[in-house]
Amino acid sequence: MPSPVLQALLVALDNAMQGGSLVIDARTLGGTCGEPLLQLLSEQLATTALILDNAVLPAEVTGDTLPVTGERHGVAAAITFQDVSGRSPSRRCSRHPPPRRSSRCFRCCRPATSRRSRSPAGRQR
Repeated sequence: MPSPVLQALLVALDNAMQGGSLVIDARTLGGTCGEPLLQLLSEQLATTALILDNAVLPAEVTGDTLPVTGERHGVAAAITFQDVSGRSPSRRCSRHPPPRRSSRCFRCCRPATSRRSRSPAGRQR
């Protein structure tokens, strides 16, 4: 039986898709079972958002997991949300490079808001 909390999360992620990119941030995950991923982004990767290009979401939730894949700047990422007794811990898996180098690679995924203050005359990217 599909997990209702993961179905709600899939809707939120689907709404956050922008073309082929998925923006994972507080607007996307706030109030969903995916909020623990926000804490992981903040504490482990020193960022408040993750942008995945060529993101792939399943068409529907069919069980107790919700896989999300994509890449950013040549680094592939797979995030699996799993419903465990009504809670949804998230697990981040990346292929190469090792964790320390991975943190440096993902720094480039900081949200546009952190770069806006540096852009001329308030121009947004």
